[in-house]
Amino acid sequence: MGFTVGEQIEGVEFVRLLSASAHGTAYLVRDAITQRMEYLKVIPATVVQDSEAMERVLREARLHASLKHPNIAQFYAARRVGGELVMTREWVEGDSLAAKLTNGPMEMGRAVDYIGQALLALDYAHAQGVIHRNISAESIRITENGIVKLTGFELARGVTDPRLTRTGVTLGSPHYMAPEQVKGLANADHRSDLYAVGVVLFEALTGRRPFGGSNEFEIMLAHVEQPVPPPSRWNSNIPTAMELVVLKALAKEPHKRFQTALEFRDELLRALRNETDPLDVIEPPPPSPSVEPETVRAAPPPAPQPRTPAAAKPEPAAVAPVAAPRTRRTVPVQSEEWDYEPNDSVRTLMVAIAGFGAGTALLLAGLWLMNR
Repeated sequence: MGFTVGEQIEGVEFVRLLSASAHGTAYLVRDAITQRMEYLKVIPATVVQDSEAMERVLREARLHASLKHPNIAQFYAARRVGGELVMTREWVEGDSLAAKLTNGPMEMGRAVDYIGQALLALDYAHAQGVIHRNISAESIRITENGIVKLTGFELARGVTDPRLTRTGVTLGSPHYMAPEQVKGLANADHRSDLYAVGVVLFEALTGRRPFGGSNEFEIMLAHVEQPVPPPSRWNSNIPTAMELVVLKALAKEPHKRFQTALEFRDELLRALRNETDPLDVIEPPPPSPSVEPETVRAAPPPAPQPRTPAAAKPEPAAVAPVAAPRTRRTVPVQSEEWDYEPNDSVRTLMVAIAGFGAGTALLLAGLWLMNR
């Protein structure tokens, strides 16, 4: 049973058919009470009738509902509408990354922005013990304001789910599956998500996926056996630093990839600044607030002959005290405040001092004082 676009059932108005496949049918709907636009997916009857598959769907719903992050499309509810089991989540008004790549590769700065936001969402999900397992260019949706919303949690698993480590189980999109997922190995973990992000990054920078084939089997086999082609083969504008990030993300062995989503994001941002080896880059200390940066860089080396401080030289220190007292004794006599008028005897003495030698002048001065 399906729903007809335009009809309203149990408070849900079906606005547009989005997709239809064996995995379910998706609609854009409007909540009649809140008028909120939502994404609604109808769970196929084959899944509902299979107790194990139904248990998986409900577990995925609970995992998705537990995630609250600005870069993850919010899960709303799982309920029955018109006898059908449906799930609703946030409707992202915008295009998928896959749609934005239909006309070719994306400008590198924009690609790094989108992939970086998706990695923030994955870092949060991994910290909550949730592995996405279905990352693709289609599951990364971008709002009209450039905000990434990660969707497609239908195959999500908790790290404690025993079926996550079951050998021989292959789940995911063939174009984005890590080698360990293709092999169905028991060691598939959060690093499989990072491999898938590496494929999306390759696709965003080159406009094509790293591996192709005439069928799903050939594509999955290529992920396991074929070396990763350098993305610069299709886009010569990709710098070496960025290419190294892509190749590391797509390493065949999980331990050779980035080990966390944040590590991946940090290296991606450094590569955008063309810092190929961030461990060798040491930031210089900030200049003193009182000195201009240009002055610090242009300052010449110290002079070869050191100058002795003025206080250490005896000559200036000895001369200065002698000259200063003389000035203090002489200036007041010439000051306008000196109001003394010499008499005739003093004038006579002054004439004698000026006409005789220093010794005679002193003798006359002494005699004059005795006769006062």
